[in-house]
Amino acid sequence: MENFFIPPYVAAVISKIEESGYEAWLVGGCVRDMLSGITPHDYDIASNAPCEAILSIFDRVIETGIKHGTVTVISDGQPIEVTRYRIDGDYADHRRPDSVNFTGEFKDDLARRDFTVNAIGYNEKRGIFDCFGGKEDIERKFLRTVGDAERRFDEDALRISRAIRFGSTLGYTIESDTLAAIKKLAKTLHNVSAERIYSEMKKALMGKAPSLIEIIVKNGGFEHIGIDDCDDLSPLDKIDENLNVRIAVLLKLCRCDAVSVLANLKAERTTRAAVGLIYAALDENQPFDRAELKHLLQKHSVEDIFAILSAHKVLYGCEISSAKNELYDIVKKNEPYLIRHLAIGGDDLAEMGVSGEAVGRVLNHLLERVIASPELNSPEKLKSIINSN
Repeated sequence: MENFFIPPYVAAVISKIEESGYEAWLVGGCVRDMLSGITPHDYDIASNAPCEAILSIFDRVIETGIKHGTVTVISDGQPIEVTRYRIDGDYADHRRPDSVNFTGEFKDDLARRDFTVNAIGYNEKRGIFDCFGGKEDIERKFLRTVGDAERRFDEDALRISRAIRFGSTLGYTIESDTLAAIKKLAKTLHNVSAERIYSEMKKALMGKAPSLIEIIVKNGGFEHIGIDDCDDLSPLDKIDENLNVRIAVLLKLCRCDAVSVLANLKAERTTRAAVGLIYAALDENQPFDRAELKHLLQKHSVEDIFAILSAHKVLYGCEISSAKNELYDIVKKNEPYLIRHLAIGGDDLAEMGVSGEAVGRVLNHLLERVIASPELNSPEKLKSIINSN
């Protein structure tokens, strides 16, 4: 029998439910993670207990989805979803069941789930409950749906994005029928909210095989957000694990309007700005001499610039070691690249009779001179430059 560590606050919820005469199983991603040797981020429980019973058993319960049999128990300050065993009805909108029917059989509840690796239950007393071969699929890193793949994806299109995410983050091979169904039904992702697509996309991009996103792109799954084609996305797998850079590379390889796509995805304003700048910096003809590296430092962190340089190597085969050394040297020597790094400022210019809009023009001119020749950054030399113009 498997012997997993279950946090006390989770074990306490299971014990109270079972002491009240009901069954309770850990289920879904937490069981998959434990079987994979990963510590779960959260824990979900499936039970034959009605929501009304859970409300009476526990002092702190949030009625998060009673219509679908789900409540959230607060145990030692931690939220745990408890869902009654159920069988889902039809999915008219390719997203959520129109109705649910509650059942007393745990096997029936597992049968409605997306993938075999997520259709496993665990109870400390009874061990593993696995009626669809999920444990074996975890061991061989194999992703397949519970039952007919087309039916599973037709029910809920989000499962298509989840399949790609699991393939990327967990390094799973997608089973042939499951893959064929993804390709056939990719366009049903149009029924999923942009926020959910963006969330799954980010997770997939930060996995081991982000290039799997190509399956969705090539089959029209992202047409509605402005990504309708792509080059070979395999270079994504070699890009540094920097989310904004990977997003920018994806959009570059898909030859799409980055601003429009990010707006359609409802990405955060800060992300839109950062990715837009990185996208521009991924131009094939981008120079990386010392002066240009300082201009990049005006817009990007050192970490992002290293990732941008590495992306250029992956995308265009550029030699980047000299640029990296230059960047190290700039940072080590604290060479100026911002106006606030100049040895003189606005007050000094005012004393020299420079005012109004001319102040900004003069400071920018001085900065360009100093970026090219750092040794000019002293009050005397900068004032001399001003006086000579």
